[in-house]
Amino acid sequence: MKERDKQSLIESANKKLNKAERFFEIENYNKAAKHFIKAGEDFYKVEEYDTAEKIFSMVCKSYEYSQEYENISTYYRKAANASLMIDGFNKAGQNFQLAAKYALKREKSKDRDFNALVCSSFSYFCYFLLGRQDEGLKYIKSIKVRVDIDSFRENIFTQLIKNTTTAIIDKNIKSLKEIENNLDKYKFKSGEARLIKFVLLLAYINISIKNQLNFQKNNFTTDEKIDCSLDIDTKLLLNLTLDTGLNFEIKKLTFNNIRIAHSDNLSIIRKPKLPIELNKGEHINLKFKTVSNFPDPESYFGSILITSNINDLLTFHIKSKSQHLNISSPPTQLGVYFKNLKPPLINQTFPLEITVSNKSTGEALEIEIELEFPEELKVMRGTTKKQVYSIRPNEDIRWEIQIKPLEPGEFDINTTVKYKDSDNNIIGPKSKLYPMKIKL
Repeated sequence: MKERDKQSLIESANKKLNKAERFFEIENYNKAAKHFIKAGEDFYKVEEYDTAEKIFSMVCKSYEYSQEYENISTYYRKAANASLMIDGFNKAGQNFQLAAKYALKREKSKDRDFNALVCSSFSYFCYFLLGRQDEGLKYIKSIKVRVDIDSFRENIFTQLIKNTTTAIIDKNIKSLKEIENNLDKYKFKSGEARLIKFVLLLAYINISIKNQLNFQKNNFTTDEKIDCSLDIDTKLLLNLTLDTGLNFEIKKLTFNNIRIAHSDNLSIIRKPKLPIELNKGEHINLKFKTVSNFPDPESYFGSILITSNINDLLTFHIKSKSQHLNISSPPTQLGVYFKNLKPPLINQTFPLEITVSNKSTGEALEIEIELEFPEELKVMRGTTKKQVYSIRPNEDIRWEIQIKPLEPGEFDINTTVKYKDSDNNIIGPKSKLYPMKIKL
């Protein structure tokens, strides 16, 4: 359209708008609606879509007084289409919901259900582009209970939601291609056609971005710090062919939010700082660190859900797989130590202190300790066999034995220890030799 013709049409549209507003003020709503319609259509023709959206909404308000629900539904749908032409997905979604709401106010019929499902489906797709699929599905379910179940199942637009969602979950490019090739069977308005093209674009993007959650191992112990990484690769986006009609180019990807699902025994102690910007085709490795607080063989880390934005317009989620982790108690370890409380001299009895210490983080249970002294070291008093019910982490037990060396030299004391760890596993018996030097 030439600029002179455009300005002429805008001038004419403003005159119609002024008339509509005057009729609305004097409560002549039918005439107001007719002039609002003419003005809205003119502004739509000259691509003043934001103005057209507001005027179509005024058409709906005019018809509310006469309860012309079919007309109200029709013009909220037109208002939504006007918003879609300027990528106003949030406003369009709201208007589609209003269109569905007023469609459902009509008497029950197949036509009523069809129109409600069409508009509610488009509202879902607006949610989809905003990264709010869960809200969209909840909304669709609320519509489902208000229409005939067969109408819902057979509706080509609810089937479009199902097929698109399935293709994304299955990472099935072929299914998306089939959807794209069959778009001609849908009678889209111009804004709705733009919406669906964006939906397919975002679906292709979602499938094209690859991610892999990596751990160096799967078995860990309590209090151990666990490192992992999430590799994200966008190189397949370089091969993505964009619809020229969208006038859209992928300039940057921005990661705005990260949510991590994990078992209760894990605590996140490090995750990437946000936001993170990524150019199309780039690869990034995101680092995470968690710590295990208590044992659980059914521990898990992930999925990781990253809320991502393209060109500050489209929002989608990168979701990793979940990783099973086996978190167990660390091995309980007991140490046996000897301390001479007096110098060990031949033929002189001296006290020998024995300490059994638990330096690990796991409790030791049902401990059995046996000391075997050579003939050259005679036990004068004290026990060489000891049973202890429990030694907690960082605790120890002590007792003394009176020893009389009969000969000088270096002799070995054999110590045998057996116990259960905190998971009731039997440790031992373990034997170890401790040398003792006897002077003249």
